[in-house]
Amino acid sequence: MEFQVPARHFKTFSKAINSLGKIGPYCYFSVSQEQLELISYNDSKSVYASFKFAAWFFDSYYFANFSNSSALLNFRVQFKPLEFPGICVS
Repeated sequence: MEFQVPARHFKTFSKAINSLGKIGPYCYFSVSQEQLELISYNDSKSVYASFKFAAWFFDSYYFANFSNSSALLNFRVQFKPLEFPGICVS
C-alpha cells in the first residue's frame, strides 16, 4: 500500500486524522483497491467515526493485492506514543 496526499488536500486529510484522535486511542485503516477508510472509536464503543477517501483523492494510490481483488488490508496505529512513567531522559 502506498499513497501520496496532494498539497491541496493535505488540510482535509490532517483534519480527519486529528478528529479521529480526539475520539479514541487508535486509528484503524481499512484499505482496498478503491478507497482508504480511517476509523476510530472510544474504549466503550459508544462513539464511532469514519472517513472514506476515494483513490482519486490522492496524487498516487497503489494497493498491491496478492490474493484476490476483493480483499482488504486492515491494521491499526496508536495515536499517542508510548509513555513510560518513572523513566527520565536527560
